[in-house]
Amino acid sequence: MLLALMTAPLVTLSVRSLGSRSTLALGVIIQTSALLGASFRFQIWHLLLTQGVFFGLGVGLSFNSIVSIISQYFDKRRSFANLLSTCGSGFGGLTYSLVTNAAIRSVGLAWTFRILAILTLVVNGLCCILLRNRNKSVGTVLSAFRWELLKRKNYLLFLLWGLFRLIGYTIVIFSLADFGQSVAFITSQASLAAALMNLGQGVGHPIIGLSNDRWGRLDVAGISTLLAGLTTLFIWVFAGKDFAGLLIYALCGALDGCFWPTVAAVGAEVVWLPLLPAAL
Repeated sequence: MLLALMTAPLVTLSVRSLGSRSTLALGVIIQTSALLGASFRFQIWHLLLTQGVFFGLGVGLSFNSIVSIISQYFDKRRSFANLLSTCGSGFGGLTYSLVTNAAIRSVGLAWTFRILAILTLVVNGLCCILLRNRNKSVGTVLSAFRWELLKRKNYLLFLLWGLFRLIGYTIVIFSLADFGQSVAFITSQASLAAALMNLGQGVGHPIIGLSNDRWGRLDVAGISTLLAGLTTLFIWVFAGKDFAGLLIYALCGALDGCFWPTVAAVGAEVVWLPLLPAAL
């Protein structure tokens, strides 16, 4: 995740030089190669290299190259469009969590990685073919850094919001394994926590999107952030060491997981569309 986020300035330069489609294609190739490489791993550092470094790089190239494109096509329903487009990450993650666990049991870990590599290449490759941006008509400024943005108070608040939102989201994601062990889950049951979180994202994203467009993107982003924090504080304290803790992952998927699809719409409100790639 760290590497995926750190590639954003380089991706902006790549989009300016190669275009959005070529940058996305490069990310798809790296992701596919990382999954295939992981299937032939022999030592732990092979897995760290393929799944940690190269897969993170591929995700960064793919995500950062297209994150601002949907906002270029919508105005009144911008948040809903962004969130609707990311429902696939929720329902897709739900399917991946359950199917991957079943595939590991039936064909083994190596072939599971290869199946995921084929899916990544086919689905993302199709998206690459269909991708169109409006950078020229919108007048998008494709620069790695715009230092003058740091002089804007509203942009600094936007950065702080993203920082604290990601801290909470990352803690939830990486505590899944520990939560499964604390309640004595077996492997198949542990995948249920991830599945419920992805289900929460798939259901919650369109609802948050409609709310953003109706009551204001900045207001709803702030309220959803507050609710995500309160959910963790109050529900986790009482249910975090029991099976009821699964409820937290579903709610965090619906609330805290909405950062990724809302960040482009909120950023467009703060800095406007032409500077959005540089701001992100």
